[in-house]
Amino acid sequence: MPNAEYSIFTSVSGANVYRADGKVVGQTPLMLKWEDVADVVDGKFVSFLVEKPGYFTRVVFFDATDSVNLKIDLDVDREYKNKRHELALQQLKDLQEQNAILVEQKNYLKESVDQFKKDQNKYIENMEKMSLELKGREEKLHLMQVDQASRVPASVGPVSDVTYNDQRSQTRDADLQILEYKLKECTAQKNNKSNSVKITAKYFPPPKTNAIIRELLTAQFLIISKKFDQAKKIILDLETKNPEVSSLYTLLAYVEMQNGSIDRAKKYVKKSLAIDGKDSMAMRMREMISLIEKKATK
Repeated sequence: MPNAEYSIFTSVSGANVYRADGKVVGQTPLMLKWEDVADVVDGKFVSFLVEKPGYFTRVVFFDATDSVNLKIDLDVDREYKNKRHELALQQLKDLQEQNAILVEQKNYLKESVDQFKKDQNKYIENMEKMSLELKGREEKLHLMQVDQASRVPASVGPVSDVTYNDQRSQTRDADLQILEYKLKECTAQKNNKSNSVKITAKYFPPPKTNAIIRELLTAQFLIISKKFDQAKKIILDLETKNPEVSSLYTLLAYVEMQNGSIDRAKKYVKKSLAIDGKDSMAMRMREMISLIEKKATK
């Protein structure tokens, strides 16, 4: 009837109330009027479906010609509740496992960074020692020159350039054998051969060896100062003339990684390991790049 009103309450509030045509009319507690149900009245009766997740669905109907005050008990659907509880526990377990993986990755990354810094410092220390040894040998050659000049009688005249150059060459060749062995060990050239490296002065001509040492040290100091673009230019110039030196590609990979160019860093690490498969710095950098890529995909 036009003046009829219908009150619908449930033992647990918040249940959805649907008309016979499937339309939602609201949630309990709910107050309806005749005009809310007039178009779905069947004769003089009207029916509703009351539904709430976790509880059994109820269907109610009543005489729509009079006002009604309905109180509906909703029974717990225990199977639904158990499934929801199991799902919540599984989600919690998954989150705990993911958290454990993240913690493990964080620790591994920290260890990798610490080891990389340690290897880098050792590498720089070796290069500095080589530079000091080279400087000492140059001073020694200078002293030999002065000493040789002092031993020549005045009547004989100065030592010819040819004589001095021959003496300097003989002394320098002997000294450079040791320096070039250390350089070869530092840059790990041609690693696929026997571990016993034959000491030879043929690996690099003396001027070339000195130039590489100086340029590598310069690049190292620029990297430490975070002047990556300047360091990269020096290394690329060296790489053009000395493509067989694996440490150049390792340094280039580090520079590219610091600049955020992971793909380029991977390319240089691959080149370095192709020359020296046991380059510890290159292998450590490859692990760091792998972790960065895994983190980016999640």
